Amino acid sequence: MSKNPVGAVLAVMAMLGFMATVILLGFVRVEIPDANRDFFNLGFGALISITTMGVQFFLGSSKSSADKTEAAVASSAVKDQTINNLTAPPKQ
Repeated sequence: MSKNPVGAVLAVMAMLGFMATVILLGFVRVEIPDANRDFFNLGFGALISITTMGVQFFLGSSKSSADKTEAAVASSAVKDQTINNLTAPPKQ
């Protein structure tokens, strides 16, 4: 996994935004005017999509794929170092 935490921070922010929206709609009486209902539905659908993508990346197959890639790079570096040690001329 990348050392850059920006993706994780954005995914957490999307999840918190989604949960806050659900709580506001479920427990607090919020009236959405008819003129803004379509706009709200589009925004809420986009928030659901962003949250789903974040969860899928950090908990789904993309995470295991990134872990495998990281392991392969580390394995390749060890292999290259071993080959260099074997092919280096002997020290006198």
